[in-house]
Amino acid sequence: MVLKINVESVIEASEPIQLFYSGCKSPATKDKYTQSLKRVIFEFMEEILTGDTFESRANEIVTRAREDPKWITSVLIAIVDGLKKKTELPSDDPDFLKTSCFDNYIPPMKKLLDMNDVPVVWKKIYSMYPENHSDEETRGYGRGEIKKMLKSANAQDSASILIASSSGIRLGAFDFRWKHVKPVYEINGEYKWEDQDVTESITKKGKVVCGLIVIYSDSEHRQFGFITPEALESIQDYRTSWIQQIGREPQPEQPFLKQEGILVKPLQIKSLWSHIRKIVVSAGLRDPLVKGKRRHEIPLMNGFRRFFNRTNKESISKDSVLAQLIKKEVMMGHTGLISLDKNYFKLHMSELVEEYLNAVPNLTISDEFRLRAENSRLQKEKEAIQTSSETIDKLWDNIIELQFEVKSLRASAQTKYDDELKERTASLQDKIIYK
Repeated sequence: MVLKINVESVIEASEPIQLFYSGCKSPATKDKYTQSLKRVIFEFMEEILTGDTFESRANEIVTRAREDPKWITSVLIAIVDGLKKKTELPSDDPDFLKTSCFDNYIPPMKKLLDMNDVPVVWKKIYSMYPENHSDEETRGYGRGEIKKMLKSANAQDSASILIASSSGIRLGAFDFRWKHVKPVYEINGEYKWEDQDVTESITKKGKVVCGLIVIYSDSEHRQFGFITPEALESIQDYRTSWIQQIGREPQPEQPFLKQEGILVKPLQIKSLWSHIRKIVVSAGLRDPLVKGKRRHEIPLMNGFRRFFNRTNKESISKDSVLAQLIKKEVMMGHTGLISLDKNYFKLHMSELVEEYLNAVPNLTISDEFRLRAENSRLQKEKEAIQTSSETIDKLWDNIIELQFEVKSLRASAQTKYDDELKERTASLQDKIIYK
C-alpha cells in the first residue's frame, strides 16, 4: 500500500474546527455538538470573542487557550457558574434551566479543546456541577398512542412513524434513500437480504420476516436498523402514493422522504419533525405546556426510540441476559454495554436478525399484524419443537439399535467363548487319557 499526504490535507487537518468535527463519531453527534458549540461561542462568549464566523471564533478560543491555559479555565468556570445559577431559579422562571443543560454545553467545549490538545483540568470543572435533580418525568410512547397517530397520518408519515417505532433510529438517520430499504428473507433457516444474495427463487420461496434499513451510509459510521413486516407494508403503501404523485416508481438513488408535490425534493429533517408534531397534536397527545413546565412528558421523536428500546429489551430471548443486552444495545446504534464489546463481542447480522425477530410481535402496532407476527412466532416454535421431537425419536431408535447390537455381540462373544472352552476341555481330557 502506498500512502502520500499533501500540504493541503495537513493544513485542513490542523484547523481547530476540522479537528473538532473529526472527533465526533456519528453525524447525529456532530450536528448536536455543532449547534451547542455555536450557542456557547456566539451567545455565552459573545463579549469576549471578536471573530465574525463560527470557524474564526473556534480558532480564537483554541489559540488563546494554548497561550493562556488559565484564561480558558476561567471561561469554563464562568460558564458553569452561570448555568448553575439558572438551575437554582424557580421552575416557573423563564430563565430556569434543568441540570441536564450541562450535558448540552460542556461536552462540545471539551471536544473542541481536547481535539486541539488544549490542557484543562476537567475534574475541577466537573466538581462545580450542581447535584443532578429533576422533577419532570419523561417516557416513551405507548402502543395505543402510536395507534392514534396512525389514524390521522398520510402514507408517508405512517411509514415514518412505523419505521421510527420499530427500528429506534434517531431523527437524523431519516436521510436514507430507497435503495437502503431491504426486505429480509428466511429460507431453509437462513436469512438473506443483500441484493446479490436475494435471487428470484428466494423472493418466491423465501418468507419476508422483517426489513433492514442502511443509515448513515455516506459516513464512516454506517449502521443498520431493523423494521417490522408491518412497517414494510406501510412502505409499500407509501410507494403506491409516491407513484400516484410522480407518475413512476421511485429510483434507488432518490431520497426516501420527499416534499409534497410532483417534484422529488428531499424532505428536510426539520420538516419531518414538524409533520410528526402536527400528527401528535391532532391525535390529542400533546397539550400546550403549563406554566413552570419546560418540556413535554414524551419527547416528540425520541419517544419512538424509547418505545423501541424498552419493548425490545422486554421481549423474551433464548440468549443469556448479558448476550441479549449487548445485541439489543447494538440495535440502538451503540457499541454494546461497554466499549470493548465492539472488539471482543463480534456479531454477525444473522444473529441480530434472529434476536430482533423475538421482539417483532411486541414492536408491531396493528392488532391484525400483531396476531400475524405472534402466529408466525408460534408456528416457528412449533416447528422447532417438532424438529426436536423427531431428533429425540431418532436418537431413541439409534439407542435401541445399539442395545440390540450390544446384546448380539455379547451373545456371539459368549457362544464363541463357550465353544473355545469346550474345545480346550476336550483337548485336556484327551491328553489326560493318553497319558
